[in-house]
Amino acid sequence: QPNRLDIRGILPKRIPRIIAAIDISGSMTGKELHDILIELSSIVNNYQGELRVIECDSEIRRTYVVKSSKDIKKPLDHNGATAFSPVFKYIKDNNLKDYYLLYFTDGKGEKALLEKPINRSTIWIITGKEELSLENYPGEVVHLSLKEGEKEEESYGIKVAKEMQREWGIDTEANSIQSLRVDI
Repeated sequence: QPNRLDIRGILPKRIPRIIAAIDISGSMTGKELHDILIELSSIVNNYQGELRVIECDSEIRRTYVVKSSKDIKKPLDHNGATAFSPVFKYIKDNNLKDYYLLYFTDGKGEKALLEKPINRSTIWIITGKEELSLENYPGEVVHLSLKEGEKEEESYGIKVAKEMQREWGIDTEANSIQSLRVDI
């Protein structure tokens, strides 16, 4: 009732639910997976709710819930080919239609989805220079890359990723770490 100034309106305090699907297929490089961990860490630190992570190649390998950056797990070893459909089947089977999906991939995979998406919205986050192989994809596609002329800076996400690498026994000096921006 916009003309009734004596009645207070109430806005719902709704935190969107997010699923982060990670492509762990053989075409993904260690650097791309590292960059995805940086992004996940940044999302978790700037997001109030819980984040579900799905690791998938041609099938779903692991799912877990992340509430803080310490809950982020090292991705499983690279496996076979890439199929995007198992993630959408998992969403349908577990009735996760109110979730937003962030799908981190290099873009290489199947040409058409075998399962019709039922989730709220999908954002395809491409880690490399490739384009998404899906012909009629749901949602939007964005690329992770530095803009022209931007300098590399060490964000909070990079610091957390370096700390996680030290815990996992990975040599941080051998890996070059870049600050990533999402170009829309």
